[in-house]
Amino acid sequence: AAALTMAALSARRISSKTHGLAVGALGLTVLLPIAVFARPLGLGPDQRQVFNAVAWLRNEGVINRPIFATNPWFSYILGFAEDPTVHKGPRLLSAMPAGTIVVWDSSYSDNDFHGISLDELTGDAYYAQLKTFGGIDGRSWELRVFEKIAATPVSDAPGRIYPPNLMATGVETASTYYRVMPE
Repeated sequence: AAALTMAALSARRISSKTHGLAVGALGLTVLLPIAVFARPLGLGPDQRQVFNAVAWLRNEGVINRPIFATNPWFSYILGFAEDPTVHKGPRLLSAMPAGTIVVWDSSYSDNDFHGISLDELTGDAYYAQLKTFGGIDGRSWELRVFEKIAATPVSDAPGRIYPPNLMATGVETASTYYRVMPE
């Protein structure tokens, strides 16, 4: 349709009515796919559960504590900016203070990059499980909220980082991962 429209527009003798129809057809050819396909993505069931978890944290009054979460939706919902030079792995988690809220989820936490195993949290006396979200739509995705109840020893060994963090400064930071975004 676009080729025919361009051919009609390039013809030397064309009536104004035909010209208007050709321009209209060309405009529809361009705009119709945008109108049909270009729209915001909706929230999936996993993202809705993160919203539910954040609402629960607010209701429990623990939202102002340090939060360690590997799921990027937490930083989006809470308005945090993630420091790209810091690796969210076991070493950073062990450096977080007692009282930290730790959010583990099956999509992001226990993977090659973050390496936060659920067994390490559930089998460790340093963490108490507060709430579980998930098991939705017959899927095995879940999100678990823990509280770090005691300080943990920080290993001197560098954490496993896969793929390598190209933003790293050479020294792994062991401090708060999130920063509040300026308004």
